[in-house]
Amino acid sequence: MPDPGMLVNKAGNVKWAASFAVMLVCVMIPALTLNYFLSPPPAAGQEATVTIDPGATTKDIAETLHSLGLIRSPLYFRLMARHLGVDGLLKPGTYRIRPGATVKEILDLLHKGATETFRLTVPEGFTVNEIAKLVERFGVGPAGAFLKECTRFADEIGLYDQEESKALILQPMEGYLFPDTYVFGVHATCRDIIEEMYNRFSRVFDERRTSRTDEIGLSVHQVLTLASIVEKEARVPEERPIIAGVYINRLKRGMKLDADPTVLYAMGRSSGTLTYKDLEVDSPYNTYKLTGLPPGPICNPGEASVDSVLWARDVDYLYFVARDDGTHVFSKTLREHLNNKKSIKEARSNGSNKVEE
Repeated sequence: MPDPGMLVNKAGNVKWAASFAVMLVCVMIPALTLNYFLSPPPAAGQEATVTIDPGATTKDIAETLHSLGLIRSPLYFRLMARHLGVDGLLKPGTYRIRPGATVKEILDLLHKGATETFRLTVPEGFTVNEIAKLVERFGVGPAGAFLKECTRFADEIGLYDQEESKALILQPMEGYLFPDTYVFGVHATCRDIIEEMYNRFSRVFDERRTSRTDEIGLSVHQVLTLASIVEKEARVPEERPIIAGVYINRLKRGMKLDADPTVLYAMGRSSGTLTYKDLEVDSPYNTYKLTGLPPGPICNPGEASVDSVLWARDVDYLYFVARDDGTHVFSKTLREHLNNKKSIKEARSNGSNKVEE
């Protein structure tokens, strides 16, 4: 006959084992469930690009990630965000999610704001057409789309007051896209780039500079137009305010500016040498034929060129001619100017029909 004590012990062991098993199941199932929902789904085996819009909530982000197959559960994503203390702290931008990223890794990425970006450097003196080609090379969109968006944006902000002057502008937004280095998300549009460059221009042309335009009797548009010519003419920084002073003197006297860069612009070129025939081109930008400033800027000038016009050097010069090293010889009279041109031409000994600057 079995010992009653042994039966009791055996029964107790069985009961304890059953309780342990139940407890183990209660612990393991939630843990396995948690691990399942926080692990990457099978569809997340390839690199993915996701854009988080400004103002998106953690719930919005979770739904976006779930719709792209990057997470298994929006609910568990939000719970993990709360657990990590990053709920509401996820940054907008465009991100590349690596293959097999866990929920925690995705949350870390979005919290750090490690977005996928590219740097767009627009040199001083670039025309809108040149910027459009640069944007196209970065894969943002075709150059033609960029130019159309410039026209649309200029109309929306009412950049040009009079229809007559607007009709003379060869390329809308010329002069108003500030040259600088910008950082954009990989999904930036032509509109995004135009807006950011124009906003940068607006910040540079601050109250101090706007007030200065009133002091010198020019509009912002006129300052930009003259600054764009200076940008193209000047090769030595310290000569910018002198060249600006020369042009201002000519404007005050009602003289033609005789600026080669304006003719090049009229012909759809940004550099090169002009012939006498070129100087006869029929265009409102031909400052060899028409007095005053052209209808608008011929490029997008940098800050230094803008300031050279706003604070131009008070000089007596009316003419200048370029040396081969990029510097200029300035003169007060036409006779001096012609002598300077002759001397430089003889030194160059090119004997062609090319016109010196």
